[in-house]
Amino acid sequence: MVHVVDFEEKKSGNRTLGGSLVRHMGWVAFLVRAPRFLTLDRLIPEIGNDAYYIQHLATLERFRGQGVGRGLLEFCETVAAGRQLGSLALDVESGNAAAIRVYRSFGFKVDRKIESRGLRRKYDFKGLYRMIKEI
Repeated sequence: MVHVVDFEEKKSGNRTLGGSLVRHMGWVAFLVRAPRFLTLDRLIPEIGNDAYYIQHLATLERFRGQGVGRGLLEFCETVAAGRQLGSLALDVESGNAAAIRVYRSFGFKVDRKIESRGLRRKYDFKGLYRMIKEI
């Protein structure tokens, strides 16, 4: 599964994400997690106007190691190039070594680390890496 957006889609998507989360999780679960979501949303930097942002990329466990993730990344790169965008961008949890290894092997580089002492203390949030691949 891959969910990718360009700069304009990301801006408008952030406004509708709350409603999607409520529908998926229910009001109570959303309200319990809302402070964490809002804090995290403020920490994540904007993407550039020429970036194609990979918002979600996941491979079912039974298909991992078979090139599915790489195929999805290749698809994203092809679409981004077709839209004349200059880079792919994504955020990955800093503790997700397997995903980071895949992204690096595909040419992504860590642009910055996103951290929050408050989220670490409260939720054991270890941070995110913003990774970029120029195309």
